[in-house]
Amino acid sequence: MFALAWVSLFSHQLLALETSNDDATISVRAEIISLVQRNSDQISVDIRVLDDNSYLFFNKFMRLEWQVSHPVSLGEEWLLTLKPKSISSPLNQGGFNRQRYYLGHHIIGKGKVVAAQQLRSASGLRFKLIERLRQQVSHLANGDLMLALMLGDKQQVSEAHWQGLRQSGTGHLISISGLHLSVLALWCVGLARYALNRWRLTPSMTNWHLAGIIALVMCSFYAYLAGFALPTQRALTMLLLVIALGMLRRFSAPFERLLWALFIVLVLDPLSIMSAGFWLSFGALAIILWFAHRQQKRGSRIDEHETGGWRGYRQGLWQKLVQLWSIQWRLSLLLGLLQGLLFGGIAPYSLIFNLVFVPWFSVVVIPLTFAVMLMWGLADLMLSSIGLSSLSMAPLLSLLDSAIMPLTASFSLLGSLPLNWVALPANVAVALIFALLGGFLLRLLYASIIPALTMHAFLNGRVHPVPLKGAESDGSAWGNSTTKVARVSDAKLSVSAVIVVGILLLPSLLLLLTPRLAQYDKRWALHLLDVGQGLSAVVIKQGRAVVYDTGAAFGSQFSYAKYTVIPFLQRQGITEVDFLFLSHGDNDHAGGADVLISMYAHTQVVTDLDHPGAIACRPQRWHWQGLVITLLGPQQPQQGNNGSCIVRIGDDRHQVLLPGDIEVEAEQQLIERAKRQGLLMADISQGTASRGDGVSDDVTNSVKHDVNNGNGFDDASKDPASGRFHGGLRSSILVAPHHGSNTSSSEAFIRAVSPAVVLYAAGLNNRYGFPKVKVIERYQMAEVEQYAVGHNGQLSVIFDQDDVKIKGYRYDFAPFWYNRTFEFGQMLNTE
Repeated sequence: MFALAWVSLFSHQLLALETSNDDATISVRAEIISLVQRNSDQISVDIRVLDDNSYLFFNKFMRLEWQVSHPVSLGEEWLLTLKPKSISSPLNQGGFNRQRYYLGHHIIGKGKVVAAQQLRSASGLRFKLIERLRQQVSHLANGDLMLALMLGDKQQVSEAHWQGLRQSGTGHLISISGLHLSVLALWCVGLARYALNRWRLTPSMTNWHLAGIIALVMCSFYAYLAGFALPTQRALTMLLLVIALGMLRRFSAPFERLLWALFIVLVLDPLSIMSAGFWLSFGALAIILWFAHRQQKRGSRIDEHETGGWRGYRQGLWQKLVQLWSIQWRLSLLLGLLQGLLFGGIAPYSLIFNLVFVPWFSVVVIPLTFAVMLMWGLADLMLSSIGLSSLSMAPLLSLLDSAIMPLTASFSLLGSLPLNWVALPANVAVALIFALLGGFLLRLLYASIIPALTMHAFLNGRVHPVPLKGAESDGSAWGNSTTKVARVSDAKLSVSAVIVVGILLLPSLLLLLTPRLAQYDKRWALHLLDVGQGLSAVVIKQGRAVVYDTGAAFGSQFSYAKYTVIPFLQRQGITEVDFLFLSHGDNDHAGGADVLISMYAHTQVVTDLDHPGAIACRPQRWHWQGLVITLLGPQQPQQGNNGSCIVRIGDDRHQVLLPGDIEVEAEQQLIERAKRQGLLMADISQGTASRGDGVSDDVTNSVKHDVNNGNGFDDASKDPASGRFHGGLRSSILVAPHHGSNTSSSEAFIRAVSPAVVLYAAGLNNRYGFPKVKVIERYQMAEVEQYAVGHNGQLSVIFDQDDVKIKGYRYDFAPFWYNRTFEFGQMLNTE
């Protein structure tokens, strides 16, 4: 109850922001704390909101877009007038949950700066050092990683370096955390004890205490320079506990210190539990402590029989190497699975890279980083007035750059290796976790439970030992079963344990059978992805996919295809895309086409755009996975929204209509052609024509292309509910044309399609105001259910023969409070 109350109170205070202006603009006094991105005169910055009620351990941040006329420096204080936006962000399965990231980092809102007045110039040692160090390392190949290691500024890390760190599993090496503070503390304690023992000829516990205090001060200073990031806070808390308990001479188990550190971190910041780093760092510490404790007990038994001299030294060194290997491979395996759950993929080569570079960073890079930082910082602050600092410290900075070079040089080798990053579908990750738990319990069963049961039975006279050699077998001493191992009445407990293990291993067995069972699965699904103010839809059946549009791209760094569509497909276990339909050339529909095509090179592109090997959007039909894909138009290529490819996908029970951005003119043309086809069907229905639905029992998994009459409509289609024949325009699910614009969704079009459900591909609070109120009213008059991705996140329509289920990410797939839609300053119930 205390935890629930504290999380609710903390979140309430975090999201509350007093403003004096109207909702259109607000004024805040802010400190610039981070430069996220710079593009000419447009910058993205993180600010710390300053007010009279600021708490010591409680900061509120905002992320702002700002068009500046002169340079802005970290640490400056400004009075900003801005247009606020909520932190609500697109949410999809497999995609990055930016909304949770914002809350975990206390970012309570976004906005655009419309007016600014500087109140104070930059202050604070850390900000001054960051600004000066950026200038001096900008020309170095690893300057971005040097900033991260020395001052915790990871905003400048290049995309290539981030990719290499992710694929090698070494991202923790440049995030100031437990490894860095532990190495620094050991070096400080060692050097301090050496100096104190030479100064105080009589070593005592006082030297230990002084050395611990010196190490704590230096680590606290390092944590301050790192900006007291969450991993740094956790590591510093652990270090403080170790030193404090040592001074108090109180014994505490490693796991006790870990739990105390966990408790303190969650009390100071309960929302840190939303951070992936929280789970990775505490998970890593728990794994290390668990297996190190087991190795220590095993090693103590070996030490009893070791001999002295060189042989003993070699045995001890070999034992330490074996322990290091034993802990490292287990750490890599377990953290890899956790990484797969958190990020949707694993780095297969992380074990090798960590075995090489963790010792290298511990012995060389981290001590050198702190030494260079101290010398450079002192020289820069004290000698900057005479212009000697940059010249004198350049060799040291180059030395640190060279020390980091082996890691970054290995990234190019990693890029040439196969399977350097393996996407992990959700079902595979869950199956592996259950298999791991099953294997762990199985090991415990044979290592602990069975011996314990045997001893229990022996003490109760149900298991008899083997008699000594020469003993009589008349039953007077041991009974008639002296040569048997067991008759254990407690075997029921062992059987129960085996059953539990079998249940845990069941998901892995089902995963192995999935390819064989998929061909019998009649379900299929439409997934309308949340790509902001854009469109991307995915149809999946039996492990294969069709993609309709890709969403937008902004510059060369971001596209929804890369960060939403592809992660979603990987999360679903899709390895190949059979068709990619590009409705038309607008950026919000086809911006990520090149990214998706480069990822799925064998996909068949269908579009009127200029793409090599593309099929034109003329009326035609394909048989695919037991479904029928029908192109309804346009009849002729044309520019603009009315030139959108119109696609209808369905079976003999349900149909989905994807009309792109067509407007009233194109809608009317579709209706007229449907009417003409309807007259033909009236004649056909009086003759001997069979159903032209195209769905038959002998459709295989291969894609079959069928060009029909040239109009795109079915020869005949019968509505099972009404028994009436109609044209091929009617569909149970409609993706609203043009995102719900007033220029589309005419009453005649709605009547012709007669959808049961309409889905809007419209971003939350988009600047166009889609879907328009009049459009919503038209569908309401037709009694059509309406859903928008902006309010629901990803929308999934699952067809299971006669059953249809509609699920949204925010309220079905991940129905947590932090995934709901937020308005700026809105406080949701966090229980």
